[in-house]
Amino acid sequence: MNDPLLDAQRRIQRAWSVDGLSELAAGLLFLVPALLEAAKGSHVPRSPAWQTLNTIQMLVIFPGVWVAIWALPRLRNRIFGERAGIMIPRMAPEGRSKAMAIVAIGAMTAIVAALALKKLSFAAVTVVLGFGVGALFLRTGLSAGIRRYPVMGALVAAASIFIALQASTFESAFTWQMGFVGALCTATGAWTLLRFLRQRA
Repeated sequence: MNDPLLDAQRRIQRAWSVDGLSELAAGLLFLVPALLEAAKGSHVPRSPAWQTLNTIQMLVIFPGVWVAIWALPRLRNRIFGERAGIMIPRMAPEGRSKAMAIVAIGAMTAIVAALALKKLSFAAVTVVLGFGVGALFLRTGLSAGIRRYPVMGALVAAASIFIALQASTFESAFTWQMGFVGALCTATGAWTLLRFLRQRA
């Protein structure tokens, strides 16, 4: 017998992915910082141009995430709510989800600090981050029944291994890894959005 609460949760997860908007947003949040990091490489560190690019990068990464979380359900409900047949609630983490988010942020901070102190290899960090993102795609895909997510997770994990073997610095590894994840999410999000619009035209 199906659990109605589990089924409702699965429907909400699928609704978040049905039109591709969440993937497009995630793709831009990965891709834009990667492009800015690449642009920073063509300027002298700490120069005015470098500082400007770095500031924009930080604004995209930190406020950008919360702006996307706030804006996505409102935008989607206004544009596509009636087409999809379900209105999306705000993504407000509570309970275990909030605790897991705090632990994840703490772990990421520790990794970056250890890397800055030369206690970790940037190649190891690249692989760990890649497999973490891949596992997130896999878990979401399996729990919500979205078949493209496990494939995306496998691609991210494989690409992270390749990048870790080829990159010579943390900056280049970051740029290529975040750029790959961003381009992948942007491409699948755009494809999903186009298919969604055609099906409901």
